[in-house]
Amino acid sequence: MDASSESSCRCGLCGQTDVQMDAWLGVCYRCLARAGQMAIGELDLPPVTGFRLLRLIERGGMSSVFEAVRESDGLRVALKLMALEMTTDERRLEQFRRECDALRQLDHPGIVRYLDSGEEGIQPWLAMEFVDGPDLRQVLKRGPLSVARALEVAIEIGIALSAAHAEDVVHRDIKPGNVLLDSLGKVKLTDFGMVRVHGANCGGAPQSTVMIMVSGRYSAPELECRGTADARADIYSLGALLHHLLTGNAPRVRYRPAGRERPGVGISTGLDRIITRCLETEPNRRYRTMDEMVAALQAERRFLLNPRPVKRRRQLAFVGALLVIAALIAIVYFGLRAYFTAAKGETINQQIAARLAPIPSNWTPQVMTNTLGMPFVSIPDSDILFCIWETRVRDYAVFAQPWPQPEDEWVKDTGFTFSAEKPTYSLRGREFSASGHDWQIPGFPITPDHAVSGVSVSDAMAFCTWLTWK
Repeated sequence: MDASSESSCRCGLCGQTDVQMDAWLGVCYRCLARAGQMAIGELDLPPVTGFRLLRLIERGGMSSVFEAVRESDGLRVALKLMALEMTTDERRLEQFRRECDALRQLDHPGIVRYLDSGEEGIQPWLAMEFVDGPDLRQVLKRGPLSVARALEVAIEIGIALSAAHAEDVVHRDIKPGNVLLDSLGKVKLTDFGMVRVHGANCGGAPQSTVMIMVSGRYSAPELECRGTADARADIYSLGALLHHLLTGNAPRVRYRPAGRERPGVGISTGLDRIITRCLETEPNRRYRTMDEMVAALQAERRFLLNPRPVKRRRQLAFVGALLVIAALIAIVYFGLRAYFTAAKGETINQQIAARLAPIPSNWTPQVMTNTLGMPFVSIPDSDILFCIWETRVRDYAVFAQPWPQPEDEWVKDTGFTFSAEKPTYSLRGREFSASGHDWQIPGFPITPDHAVSGVSVSDAMAFCTWLTWK
């Protein structure tokens, strides 16, 4: 065998000859297997008395987490081992011990269970319940969750955090990578490395003044600015995480409401209000306790469990608009009749005011004007905006302008279906005849400010649905 053929059969790593080779890489299969073994963290696993380490799950700057088997009973565990180079840092050692203390005192199905802790030489370790499932960071790589699932996960996290807060434990590092899902999809909170245990109470919330490293978009502003944290910091983080679950993106300093960032999937305005309150810069403007936030999320989930919630809400708004129109017609008719027949000179406004529901004394109206120039006023204790407006030719022309495609965006979003056209009656030669709708030529001269006429019932319903959506 010549030199060239000998070099081609020799492993480029271990130098052995006459072994099975990967010809393209020039590496023997044994070295290739060792390289793969190293890549998944199964090579040179550190020894820990009483445990047999199987594989590396995650390596961080301060510690590593391994899947292991407890030799005494064969139980699979998650073993957290502090990095050797960190053991000389007293602050880091104290942080690790705080995590052990926190888990030891917490017993909740939504929090990974504490099993044991100790030291291997100078390296402290923590044995926890092994969760055979992904974390939310891995789940979100596939995209945002449905509204129902995002609410379910957020409520489970909130309940677990509420149990921790009841024991004066604040997590302070809620983020996707620290929320595991078990084989049944249930939440398990982990990584209490930034926890504060048995802090002094401040306004009913455990307080900490220990400087910590924060997690970017999920951490409360007071952590970044002052290094202080009470239970309301976890409320902020859970609100940020819920926004991420719904939209696929963590919120920024100037974030868009989740419903606007991901429209058409059923994110309600009520849910956006909950997230906005959680993300308030000032802790006092957030929910006071985690229990209060969980109650708000549960109430919103009950509302969204109704069949086709988005369409139903729009249908209710549409029906409300029709009822308002009918009521206005009745009010105008009977009001004018009363105006001309009342013997005591009672005004129309007085008659109307007597029929209206009382307005709360502390209520301030919110006025919004749409692109058609129609002023809408909010109704107390509801999400409905109210407007008195005579639909004019120029308004209907905006709705009737040519669409870029057969089904416009609002039709897809609302699920509106055009019904079969029924003939409408237009004035032709001093007679009303069934001639099909023609709102542009109703049979008499019109201007843009005239009330629109010559439309079918289907067109009128379509216009109201479109206007509600718009």
